[in-house]
Amino acid sequence: MAKFPNISDLTECPLCGGDEYYVIARPIGTIITHYRFDGGDADNTEMYANLSDKPQKFVYCSNCQVKIARNNKE
Repeated sequence: MAKFPNISDLTECPLCGGDEYYVIARPIGTIITHYRFDGGDADNTEMYANLSDKPQKFVYCSNCQVKIARNNKE
């Protein structure tokens, strides 16, 4: 199995040269959604305030969608 470099050691995707990457994260917490009895829009600007996330350990290229590195930035 190939060993992945740390993302801090890369300046671009080693496969396609892309300049963006993403990390998948798992949300932890509770989403609270408000509704109005009359069917109108309720204020849900804080609906994600009770969430935090746990970043996963691998990084993927945004361009070619391939796993390219380990996530050592948290």
